[in-house]
Amino acid sequence: MQSLEKRIAELEKGASMDEGPTTIVVQPLRRGNLDEEVQALHDQNGSQRWTRQPGETEQELIDRASREVTRNGPGCALLMAGD
Repeated sequence: MQSLEKRIAELEKGASMDEGPTTIVVQPLRRGNLDEEVQALHDQNGSQRWTRQPGETEQELIDRASREVTRNGPGCALLMAGD
């Protein structure tokens, strides 16, 4: 029985949330503009907004917003593309 407890403890260590918080980015697609890049993001409440800076890539905007967004609950944040 002790061996089983050790194995379970090792499995639980591997299942920890060491990867950091999760961010979900929602980008609506419009017919004819499937390759349009994200220029602005806002949180699900609309209380926080981020605009792409000159020379900033789309991924850099997403990364910046992901770092700065206020998270609640288990660390998950929802970001919406657009104004």
